[in-house]
Amino acid sequence: MKPRDIFIKACNEIATPFVEMGFKSSKSGQCLKKVSKDKDLTFEISFHSSVYNSSCSVTIYPLISIASKNLKKWVREENLNINDDGLVYQNHIGYLSPISAYKSWNLAGLSYDPSVKTIIDLLEKYACPIFDLFENRQTVIAFIMQHGCCFNQYTEDSLLALPYILMYGEKEQAENYFNHYLHSSKCRNKFVKAYSQLDKNEDVIWSLLLASGYLCIESYKEVGRLKRKIYGLKLTNLEVERMFEVMIEQWFGEEKFNYNNFVKSLLNGDIESMNEYMNRVTRGVISYFDTGKTPSDEEPERLASCYDCRGVANGSSLNCCSNLYAMTEKSSHFYHGLVLGLMVDQVDNYILSSNRESGFGRYDIMLEPIDKNNEKLPGIVIEFKVFNQKKEDTLEETVENALRQIKEKDYDAELIKRGVKEENIYHYGFAFKGKEVLIDGR
Repeated sequence: MKPRDIFIKACNEIATPFVEMGFKSSKSGQCLKKVSKDKDLTFEISFHSSVYNSSCSVTIYPLISIASKNLKKWVREENLNINDDGLVYQNHIGYLSPISAYKSWNLAGLSYDPSVKTIIDLLEKYACPIFDLFENRQTVIAFIMQHGCCFNQYTEDSLLALPYILMYGEKEQAENYFNHYLHSSKCRNKFVKAYSQLDKNEDVIWSLLLASGYLCIESYKEVGRLKRKIYGLKLTNLEVERMFEVMIEQWFGEEKFNYNNFVKSLLNGDIESMNEYMNRVTRGVISYFDTGKTPSDEEPERLASCYDCRGVANGSSLNCCSNLYAMTEKSSHFYHGLVLGLMVDQVDNYILSSNRESGFGRYDIMLEPIDKNNEKLPGIVIEFKVFNQKKEDTLEETVENALRQIKEKDYDAELIKRGVKEENIYHYGFAFKGKEVLIDGR
């Protein structure tokens, strides 16, 4: 008998007693599902194997999971996470039992019968009681409040059920559940240390976002004699990107700022409106700490963030091309990221790029129109400058230096090379001093 046939045979034999309990089996028997009495939860037992099976080694291991239909809908509406599956709890049977480890069983040869029997016994003894507990919503919430996700003496706590508690319980209950997990976690000291450093070290936030899965490492480079590593980070996927996009829109929405007005002003060359809008934003929603308090050449090294929005050729979406870099730079990068964020909804009209070479230097932001013949869509080059009191007396001087840099370094070269008419290219200089902003150009 082929390894695949042995595996399917075992799945069907294991499924038999659970079908009698109300579970429905898939055609192959690899998945067993049962719907709760209130029709919200789906209890699932699934069987998995290995791609390295052979005649003398056929692996099987079971997973159990609980998913909520209402939770799936709620998370999608709240977080716009279209891929959320409403997962409430999931675990390997080994971690629910005295085995207390990841465990697979061999179905080859004489191992077949004892392996099938062991798996049935473990599922009946340790998985089914968890399913039964979740049949009563109030009972399971009360249990989680007291024990977390430690459903028996062998299981370790987890935060998987937190969205479920947030939806069906009270805010205080969710907080208690989180605190219970925090105090019982082996990583408690690391969590506390990281949280305590947030006020002292801005870099910690990048570590937290990386550890929590919102960011992932795209690249790194070694700098200096000691080869200190600087990492390039990017948003994990389109859903995370959309989550941040909605969150930022809500920040501005709460302050009743119509950020589309800024975009229209930028495209129309309305300097006065751009200045009015940007200064309203900086006064209303941005803290002085965010924008930096010192001139660029006096600032200590710190991690700032900026978006590198690489628009695709047809301008259809940014998706995986929106990268979030953590880098040691000047505080002007805060505004750099802000302006790029405001321009995100122009990806159908523009290819957005930043910090790329053109002419004799590297521009800050460039907007290349996809339709080069549309005069209503000008090519745009933006340069950011932080006021330096050692070199400049006023913000006007700072913005003049920004515009002069665009011209002297011939940043238009790349746009002209790509077919944008020279007379349809706008230059903008952004000068900053704390929360004060001055924009000039065109």
